[in-house]
Amino acid sequence: MDQSEPLQDTAKEKRGLCGFFRRSGARLFSLPALHQEMPVDSLGTITQPITGTGRVLVIDDDKAIRTLAHFTLTSLGYQVMQAETAFEGVNLYREKFETGERFDAVILDLTLPGGMGGKEALKDLIEIDPTVNAIVSSGYATNATMSRDQDFGFRGVIAKPYEITELGKIVHDVINSSRINLVPDCQIHSVG
Repeated sequence: MDQSEPLQDTAKEKRGLCGFFRRSGARLFSLPALHQEMPVDSLGTITQPITGTGRVLVIDDDKAIRTLAHFTLTSLGYQVMQAETAFEGVNLYREKFETGERFDAVILDLTLPGGMGGKEALKDLIEIDPTVNAIVSSGYATNATMSRDQDFGFRGVIAKPYEITELGKIVHDVINSSRINLVPDCQIHSVG
């Protein structure tokens, strides 16, 4: 195998990501000292993405989307795994769940090839883990599942193309809203 292949693959992925951002209309600002790109709002102000922690599974048939989500979420502090099909994603979720390595969030593409889409995959994930934190993702913003995501069992929604700050905020919010307060909200009285 040619040693330049990984570099060529990385370069192709970066070109694909840059093209993806251009097509989405997102404007990026490069900070060389940080070696990462930050979104810029219409006034030219840098918008800081929300960081977080947790394990995230991205299930999407589009390699550019998986790569973008992986790159973005990893840079925000998350551990990210990817699956290309719903079947592969459900099996990976089951495997990690059974070994005690539950995913804190799953980003599911609404339309996946092979017969099982995001809604169907979520049903399987709920059978494995009734507390799964699934985020529906699609480029079809007018789809009923996108507008009524909670009716279908999703805990969040993100439209493609992803914007860095929005992706970080949604993943952060979904994970944090699912965390259980283990200390009851009551006063403890001493007996004596």
